[in-house]
Amino acid sequence: MMYLAIAGVMCFIALLMFLLGLRLLFSVHWILGWLRGTVGLLALAVSLFLTWAALDVTDYDELALNEALATVRFKENQPNQFQVTFSETQGVSHYLHLNGSQWQVTIYSLMTTPTLQNFGIPAGFKFVKIEGVDDQQVISHKMLTESRYGLDVWHVLQRFSWLVPQVTAKDFVSTPHPTKADALYRISMTMKGVEVKVLSSGQQGSKVSLQPDESDTTSSEHVGLPEESSTKDQSSSGTESE
Repeated sequence: MMYLAIAGVMCFIALLMFLLGLRLLFSVHWILGWLRGTVGLLALAVSLFLTWAALDVTDYDELALNEALATVRFKENQPNQFQVTFSETQGVSHYLHLNGSQWQVTIYSLMTTPTLQNFGIPAGFKFVKIEGVDDQQVISHKMLTESRYGLDVWHVLQRFSWLVPQVTAKDFVSTPHPTKADALYRISMTMKGVEVKVLSSGQQGSKVSLQPDESDTTSSEHVGLPEESSTKDQSSSGTESE
């Protein structure tokens, strides 16, 4: 009998809790309060994320066509060991050491659609790393830009492209170039893509296009210049390489 009484008390308490839960759930004031609290927390989370992302976006620069983005100079210390001066046109210089008979550079870009370009938001880019190569194998690398706050906007947009469909995250990796003593290279962007050109007195410049890892090529609408300038840019690029 005792346990039947205990069970009865438990059922009575359960019934009271059930009725109290229904009253709270169907209370308009409680629902409005819950919605207000949820929206408030969501707004705070979005605010923190945008602030975090904004700090990373400051590493990007506007992508300008047919203009030098950076120069790379090599000084040989020992065979296949070089002191590198990587100077960006924005005034940032990197002094580093690199091993290998060749080198290549990686660039991250945020390509904007014509809609954003009409609002004055051009494509952006940042240099990520430079690598030393031997026999098509990377043997050394130095970071040129790292995410200082633990969030990389480029990786977020590449993985979750639906977040901002008007912005496409692409990476460009150059083909290897020789690491010559006292050699000077220039990195620039044209309508056909990013180009690396040798700048050295008494040496003939060579030009190599960088292609994104995807199969599609960089188009004029991504870069932000009008289509009619393509012929002029291509002809001037050809004259420069002669």
